[in-house]
Amino acid sequence: MHTDKLKQLKLLENFKHNIHSRLNEKIGYSDITPFSINTLQLSLTLKCNQTCEHCHTNSGPDQSEEMSREVIDRCLEIIQNHGDIETVDLTGGAPEMHPDFEYIVKTVTEMYKTVVVRTNLTIMAEEKYSHLPEFLSKHNVEIMASLPFYYPCKTDSQRGDGVFAKSVSVIKKLNSLGYGDFLPLHFIYNPQGTDIPDSHCVIESAYRAVLKRDHDIKFTNLYCMNNMPINRFLFVLHKTNSVESYLEKLYNNFNSETVNTLACRNQITIDRDGNIYDCDFNHILGLSSNAVSHIRDFDYDELSERRINLANHCYGCTAGLGSSCSLPIFE
Repeated sequence: MHTDKLKQLKLLENFKHNIHSRLNEKIGYSDITPFSINTLQLSLTLKCNQTCEHCHTNSGPDQSEEMSREVIDRCLEIIQNHGDIETVDLTGGAPEMHPDFEYIVKTVTEMYKTVVVRTNLTIMAEEKYSHLPEFLSKHNVEIMASLPFYYPCKTDSQRGDGVFAKSVSVIKKLNSLGYGDFLPLHFIYNPQGTDIPDSHCVIESAYRAVLKRDHDIKFTNLYCMNNMPINRFLFVLHKTNSVESYLEKLYNNFNSETVNTLACRNQITIDRDGNIYDCDFNHILGLSSNAVSHIRDFDYDELSERRINLANHCYGCTAGLGSSCSLPIFE
């Protein structure tokens, strides 16, 4: 395993409260298993037009890693051959920057599957990608868009100067094409630093009111995500001697209701080399699936019965409102 990943796991392992013990204490069992595999998430590239301070994938303009056409076609074969896989989730980096992005979207939608694209929005403000709003609407793609806050100051402080304004211009274009109306446009909220969101309903109401009032913007749902203690954010915590205190905060805010909405219980993630993980966070830490570990040996039944690979970063997905891009069921 890469030295950087080992260092991250060591920092997380040093926390005094193990996630398995917390699960057992709160819900009565220490291992998590899937409900199904209805979503295949493809981590297409680490290349991105932004360099965000909290990015769990460490993506940026200088990254060059991307999924090969061979791996893509094997994934498409798996999707075609397994009817239980209903959704294909495209992530990165900026997945739109992968040269085969449109090929994947077209092929999957022709299978009558749902495509979800995780976007930073600003990529579609660049000339090379400015046609994508129309392309996505044509193929009824579901959009999960990062919008850390409804005011420019907080969004720009996380993602760079001018990001909020560019995001708003792209959202307005998406709205004009039916997104936020008959096409799904979801926003993802990230708190500042070590804050933990405490009320989905309050935050979503504020998003709707302010964005409508100031920009005449509409959207479908808001997803709240804790900042995950991995990669850039973990090393910021380490530099400020805050790893223990942040993990303690996540531990103290453990919410049993999040366990049934964890993304890992309904999906698997495939990296650029075809390796299989329970989620994108495990992918970044190099924690492979406990069942089949590569798509060349893909076995739906075995993966459906696997024990999900857990470590202390999983506190990020079980604290407060969770961090798995699943709508809360407890408000």
